[in-house]
Order: sequence, then C-alpha cells, then structure tokens
Amino acid sequence: MARKDATLLGIDLHEGEIRVVQVKTRANRCSIAKVGRAAMPHGAIIRGKVMQPGSVAVALRLLLNSMDIGSNHRAVFGVMGDTTLLRTLPVPPVPDVDLPSIVAGEVGHYGIVKTEGGTHTFLRLFPPPPRTDPMTAAALAAGVPAATVDDSKPVNVTIVALEEDVIATLREAATEANVLIDAIEPQQYAMYRSIMMVSGATSSAFGLMINPSNTDVAIAYKGNLVAYRRVDIGSRAILLNAPVHSDYGYVEPSQDMFSDQFDEEPEVQLNWGALESLSVEVQRTLDYYQREFPNIGIGDCLYLTIDDSRLTPVAEELSQRLGVSIEVVQPQSNPADAPDVTTEFASGAGPAYAAAFGLAVQGQILTKIPRLDLFTKLRSAVQKAETKRNFRGSIITSIVAILLGVVGYEAYAKQITQLETNTKLSQIGRLTFHS
Repeated sequence: MARKDATLLGIDLHEGEIRVVQVKTRANRCSIAKVGRAAMPHGAIIRGKVMQPGSVAVALRLLLNSMDIGSNHRAVFGVMGDTTLLRTLPVPPVPDVDLPSIVAGEVGHYGIVKTEGGTHTFLRLFPPPPRTDPMTAAALAAGVPAATVDDSKPVNVTIVALEEDVIATLREAATEANVLIDAIEPQQYAMYRSIMMVSGATSSAFGLMINPSNTDVAIAYKGNLVAYRRVDIGSRAILLNAPVHSDYGYVEPSQDMFSDQFDEEPEVQLNWGALESLSVEVQRTLDYYQREFPNIGIGDCLYLTIDDSRLTPVAEELSQRLGVSIEVVQPQSNPADAPDVTTEFASGAGPAYAAAFGLAVQGQILTKIPRLDLFTKLRSAVQKAETKRNFRGSIITSIVAILLGVVGYEAYAKQITQLETNTKLSQIGRLTFHS
C-alpha cells in the first residue's frame, strides 16, 4: 500500500555516472520532484562493484547537495547486471505464502549464493496457456493469472542472487553519504518497471534492458511477468571505439577530464557484430514465445531501456534487423513534474534515467510489479544485532538499577537505624533529667 505522502530516491550507481531521481507520491499519484547526474570517479565502480566507497560517497553527497537533498533520505539503490546472478527454475506448485521457503531450499541446493552474507530474491512467472485450451483461455481472458487456473503444473521462478561483498561496499558508501538504504534492487528490473509505466499494466510488453555487461529480456502479459532471461551482450560490447564525454565520467586514466579534447561530441560507433548477435538472441526469444503463446501478441512493439544515452541509435538498428517497432523508454512525463525535470529530459538525457526512476517508484505504484529487495537479509541482521544490543543494554541497566537500589536501601536503612538510636538516646536523656 502506497504511503499517503512519501518521498523516495532512486540512485543508479553506474560505472561512469551517478543518476538520482526523487519521486514524490501523494494519494497514489507520483511525480518527479528532482533529477540529477554527476560523473562517477574513475575506478570507483568496476564491473558493478563499489571498489572505492569513500569516493562514491563523496561524489554522491556532492550531487545530492547540488540537488538540495539533505541527509538521511530513504533511497532505493540499484545494482548492475555484472553483480547479479540470474537463474530460472521450476518449483513445486505451492501457495504463494510457501514459495519463499521453497525457493530458499532450491537456492541452497544449487549453491546459487556463494557467500554467507549473500542474499537472493525471486520473481514468480505467470506464463499464459496456449490458445488451444478453451477453459484456461477463458479464465485468462477474465484476468485470472494462468498459474492460478491449474495448480498441478510447476511454478517457474526467476531467482536473483547477490553476494555479500557487493552489499557490504554499497552499504558503506551509502552510510558515508548519509543516505538510508530502503532497498537494493537490480537496475535492469527497475528498467522493466519504467517500461511498464509507459506500456501500461494491461497490455503485452516485450522489454529489453541494457546494462554494461548484459541485456535482460522481459515479457509481460496483462501486467503479469511471463518470462525473464538474460543475454550476455551489453553496452560495453555494443559501443565500439567511442571516446566518451567527461560529463559521463568515462575518462581513461591518461586523459585529463578538464582538457578541451571533448569540445566536440564524438561520433558514436556501434559494434555491428555485437548488435547482430543481440538481434539474433532477441529474435529467437520472440519466435519461441510467439510459438508457445500465440495469444499474447508480444511482437507488435518492443521497448528498449538503455544505460547510456549514446545507445539511442541501437533502437533503429534493432528495428531494421527485427522488422518491428522499437520505442526507447524514458521516465514517463507527468504534468506535476518539476520544470527542471522536463528541461533535463528534453536535453536527450531522459533515457539514461530509466533505471533511477524505476528504483524510485518501487512499491509505490503498479502493484502487479512486485518489489524486489536484496537488502532484507542484511537489514534483518542489523535489526537483530540492534535488538540484542538493546536487550543487553536493558539487562545492564536493570542490574545497575538493582545494585543502586540495594545500595540506596542499605544507606536508607542505616539512616533509619541512626535516627532511631538518636531518638532513644534523646528519650533516655529527658527521663534522666526529670528524675
């Protein structure tokens, strides 16, 4: 349930740039209050992992200060595809309330999480039935998810895992930047949420979410996630020999960020081989799901979210190869958005904010898109440790209070005894005087 009046930050710590979106939610309606981006210090994030928490914290804090965002704001942080492991598995059909324990057992069985402090979350998939099944097709047409029609079939889940070291360094950076972690979510899943904002929760959607190391593919039908997979081709492979403008922070160590070598925007060169490989994988995915589920109509329009504004031409190239329309997604505009937001998006930077926006609206809208959180285990551990500390503190306080009470009682008893003695001596003195 959305808060009546809530403000949340979406923070996309990309390897070359920090992007922040602040979303305000009132009466189940959200608007973008502020957006901002700044160069990521070189080498601070490598392959999705925060290598220099202090540098990241300083850069993030400076950006937030420039946006007039103070300390201790709640934020959802994104983690890049490099650091998340994705695996789809069938599990026994059980009630939703029992799914977490079943999935946890599968995670342990397959050793998906390698470190003790690592964590996982999962997405339940709702593949629609084939059109040839009239009973289930009728139920689907009535809006009933396929998995609830026939509970004898296995349930498919996509598991997302994250290791301890990634969480620890991200938490360190957030703490030093004086930002409260509300959740940690995969950036590409946040991009999927932005796609659903644009496509509408009741339509079919085929989404491509590009990150540096890979591209995630999501298929949705009537707001329910049908499939989610990963292709190991990302923006690092697609962008070829393109010198990078310092505004994005992708500056080689030997280059001077403040030199005038970037006065002219370089022409973006694309790796045609990588694009061809990506289009082949996308076409295979389209063919498979159109063959398996011809009733969902996923091939009409594809939605593309990118992690770098220079990737915008990829939409046209893929469209020509696949023979379908492809729309580049940016955060959905709203009349209530701040004027500075509209100006920033009009500059061409809008598509790069798709992940940060999707993070910021986590749990606020589109209730069919579940909230993922890879921070719950650590948060529970911290709360448990805090509870233990508070309990120990309470015990120590109680013991000290008892000791002080005993000492006070003894002192009070001595005072009473002394007073009684003095009273008796006084009475004896008066009797002796009268006699």
